[in-house]
Amino acid sequence: MDRDRILHKSAVVGWCLLTFILGALSGIVYSNRCAEETRAQQTQVAKPTRAQNPPPLLKGAPLLREVQKGGYILFVRHADKSRGKIDGSAVSHSVFDYVSSMPKRKIHHPTYKGPHHLSEKGLAEAWVLGEIIKDLGIPIGRVYTSPIARCVETAELAFGKAQNESALIGTGLYSESEKQHVLDQRRALFLTEPDSGTNTVIVGHSSTLPPLGIKIRNPQSGTVVLKASNGTIKFIADLTPLDWARLLEKPAA
Repeated sequence: MDRDRILHKSAVVGWCLLTFILGALSGIVYSNRCAEETRAQQTQVAKPTRAQNPPPLLKGAPLLREVQKGGYILFVRHADKSRGKIDGSAVSHSVFDYVSSMPKRKIHHPTYKGPHHLSEKGLAEAWVLGEIIKDLGIPIGRVYTSPIARCVETAELAFGKAQNESALIGTGLYSESEKQHVLDQRRALFLTEPDSGTNTVIVGHSSTLPPLGIKIRNPQSGTVVLKASNGTIKFIADLTPLDWARLLEKPAA
């Protein structure tokens, strides 16, 4: 009888101990999960956005008047390269709606035949960006692009021409001994004076500007307006295709 009582008590103690251990382990797992979620949230909060870009030196009508004169570098990040479809939240769709709703304006993306490296959204973004730039009377001269297909397609759809420049490819494709030479070539390209009365377009990647000291959050199809002066590259403004479209109803005074 005593032996049975002892065994019973041992079983109860063992069960309580196991329950305690499992509860402690669950608490540790939960705490770790909470910590991971907190770190993830902090990382998301810390992720840079366009709102953190430096304030533009020019915007609206004053900016438009300047680029209509020429003399600026328009850095365009390639259009969307994913395989997603245009939807209600897509930038390109918003631009189409905005521009097409204006009096006497109808923009329709032409049929693009053959294989491509941009998504449907990207094809629309690139084409409509070029149409808006043209309608704003912004003169375009030379057009340089990274040889990567998505950049070449963006340049050709938007501006009808493209001159490949290997210095615009990410430096990760080069050896350590070549990187500085490539960056020197890239800087020289941005410092080259545009042809008289025109703006130079450079189509590249999110990694193109930071090595030059220009840390701008530029979305796909976004434009960063730059000015080369006395060996320096000055940030002037950054615009999405929709920002350009809004200038269509606000002609320079």
